[in-house]
Amino acid sequence: MPSHPLVIAPPQQPSPSAKAGKKRKSSASGAGTR
Repeated sequence: MPSHPLVIAPPQQPSPSAKAGKKRKSSASGAGTR
């Protein structure tokens, strides 16, 4: 799903950062879906 190129770029950051981004994206996704 190349719909979120921003999500594929962050992989360069540390693991903890990726986890926080994923959690944030989930929150944003939920709000957007609502």
